[in-house]
Amino acid sequence: MELKDLDNTPKKPGVYIWKNEYGLPIYIGKAKNLYNRTRQYLKGQEHSYKIGKMISNVVKMDYIVTNNDKEALILERNLIEKNKPIYNILLTDDKRYPYLKIKLSKSNNLEIKFQFRKIKKEKNTFFFGPFPTGYGAKNLRNILERIYLFEKGMPIKNKNYQYWLEKFNELKKIFTSRKSFFTKFIIDKMNIASEKYNYELANEYKNALYSIGYYDNNQAIEVNIEEDVDVLGFYIKDEFILLTIMFYRSGMMLSKYDYIFEMGNDVETSIDEIVHGLYKIEEKTKIYSNYKFEFINSFVPKIGFKKKMVELAIKNSSQEFDKKTLSYKQKRAINIDGLKDLQKMLYGIDVSDIAMMDNSNTSNTNPVSVVIRYQNGFKNFNKYRKYNLEVGSRKSDVDYMRQGVIKFLRSEKKDLPSLFIVDGGIQQINEVYEMLLNVNVKVVGLVKDKNHNTDRLISYTGEDFKLDKKSNLYKFMSQMQIEVDNYAKRKHRSRNLSSIEGSLSSIEGIGPKLESKILNHFKNYQAIWNANLEELLKVTSKSIAKRIMEKFKK
Repeated sequence: MELKDLDNTPKKPGVYIWKNEYGLPIYIGKAKNLYNRTRQYLKGQEHSYKIGKMISNVVKMDYIVTNNDKEALILERNLIEKNKPIYNILLTDDKRYPYLKIKLSKSNNLEIKFQFRKIKKEKNTFFFGPFPTGYGAKNLRNILERIYLFEKGMPIKNKNYQYWLEKFNELKKIFTSRKSFFTKFIIDKMNIASEKYNYELANEYKNALYSIGYYDNNQAIEVNIEEDVDVLGFYIKDEFILLTIMFYRSGMMLSKYDYIFEMGNDVETSIDEIVHGLYKIEEKTKIYSNYKFEFINSFVPKIGFKKKMVELAIKNSSQEFDKKTLSYKQKRAINIDGLKDLQKMLYGIDVSDIAMMDNSNTSNTNPVSVVIRYQNGFKNFNKYRKYNLEVGSRKSDVDYMRQGVIKFLRSEKKDLPSLFIVDGGIQQINEVYEMLLNVNVKVVGLVKDKNHNTDRLISYTGEDFKLDKKSNLYKFMSQMQIEVDNYAKRKHRSRNLSSIEGSLSSIEGIGPKLESKILNHFKNYQAIWNANLEELLKVTSKSIAKRIMEKFKK
C-alpha cells in the first residue's frame, strides 16, 4: 500500500480498518482526522517491529466516518471486540484476576465462589478483589463456606430468606469495611481454633490472612482512603510499555499485577489500547494513573498521597523493565525463527494463523476439547476456545477429537486458521483431515516421545518431520504443546468444578489428599455420586461419608 492510496481519505473523525490480502481486519484504530492519522503510518518514520510487520501486511484500508470523537471511540471498541485484530494491543499474558463473588440466591442460600473478569452486575451480589495469585485465596473461600454455609459440619438447610439476608449483609460489611475489621474477624477465628487444639483449622485461617496480604510487608500497604481504587503506573522505554496495576480495596493494597506490551505507532495510542483492553467504557472503579483516559473514571493526581500511590506503581514498573523486556525479546526471537523454520519444513504453506487442538478427561468423565491460536507466531488469547464434549460409544481421544473439530468448525466458520495442528498421531490426523480438507485448512500432527515430550511432526500422508531439540522450531512447537495441554487440563478441571468435583471439594473435612484417595478408589466422580453409605465407608470415616451423601442428595 502507498500514500497515494490514501488520498481520498476524508479529513473527518472516524475509524480506519487495515486489512490483509484475505480481506481480514488486522488493525482497527480511531482518529480525529482520518486523512492525517492514516498517512502517519506510511511516511517512513521509524516503527516498532510490530508496526513495521503490520504495514508490510496491509493491502487495503476501509474507513467509517463518525459525527464526533466519542462516536469513533465507541465504534472502534465494538469493531475490535468483534474482529479481534491481531495487531491491536492485547494482553500479552493470560492473566485474569480472581474476585470473590458472594450472592444471595433465589433458593434461600448464599453462593460463595471466585469469578474472573468480566464482572457483570447482578442483583443481591457483591464482589471483593482481585486477589493476588499464589496466595491461596481458595482457603479464604473455604473458610467463609465453613462459617456461613455449614453448622456442626453439615450444610445449613431449611432457613428462610431473612436468615440468609442477614448473613449476606454481615459478609458485605466484613468486606467493605477497613482492613483492620476484616483481619480481626479472621484472627479471632484463628485464635479460637488454636485454643480448641484444632491446629489444622487454625492453619487454614492463617493461610486466609496470607490471601489478603496480612503477612506480606510488600503487599500490605494501607492508605488513608475508603473507596476502591485501581492505580496504574506506566513506564515507557525503547519499544516497550511496562504497566503495573495496584488494586486498593477499603484502604489496603490487595494485589498487584505487571504487564509488558510492545509499542504501537505512538505512546498515547498504545496506552489507550492497553487500558481499553483492561476496562470497559465508563468503568465505575476510580482509577489513578500517570495518564488520563476520557472513557473511564480516571484521574492524574498532582499532589499528596494519591500522587505517591501512582509513583509507587511507576517505580514497580521501572524495576521490572530489564527482566520483562529481556524475556519478551527472547520469546519473540524463538517464535519468529520457529515460525520461519516451520514454514520451510512444511514446504512453504501458510503458517501465519495456527490453531492447535487437544482433549482432556478423567476416566471419560466431563471430556473437553480446546483450541489455542497463534497468529504471526504469538498467542491470541481472544481466540482460545473450549468445547464440552459427550462421552461417545468409542470413549476414545480420537472420538473426542472428531467432536471438537465439528464444534470448532461451527463456531469459527468465518475465521478459520491456515494450519491446524492436532496434538496426537496419525489416528487423530485421519479423524480430522477430511473435515478440514473442504475448508482448505492444512493439517499436521504434533507427536510426543515415550517421555511425553515434544518429538516430531507428521502429515496426513504419514510423512515424518523429526524436530531438532536444539532448534528454535523445537522450542516453539514445545511451547505450543505445553500451552494447549495446560489449557485443556485447566478447562477440564473448571468443568469438573462446576459439577461433582466442586461439590466434593467443598465438603467439610475433605482436603486434597482425601479427595485424591476417594477418587483413586472409585475411579471417577460419577461412581462417588452413585455410591451408597457402605461403599463410602470403605475409604473414609462415617462422618465424612454421611456428609458426602447429604451433599450429593441435596
